[in-house]
Amino acid sequence: MTSCATISSARRSATWPTACRRPTRTTRRALGNLTVHAEAARDTMRWRWLDELTQDVSHGLRTLRRAPTFVVGVVATIGRC
Repeated sequence: MTSCATISSARRSATWPTACRRPTRTTRRALGNLTVHAEAARDTMRWRWLDELTQDVSHGLRTLRRAPTFVVGVVATIGRC
């Protein structure tokens, strides 16, 4: 199937797949303001890195607590390089 990117705007017609056509005014009104949706998504992703960092640190501390000799061996091996 031909992708939308390869179809020039001059060649588009009613026979092309729906995904390749421009959205109608009714569709745009039903979806709402796309800028608002983009900003909301950006706001939710803004602090994600902090949440992931917290999860990584807690996982590291939990691993250190469960197997301290393994961690000492890994640190010594990396320190030797």
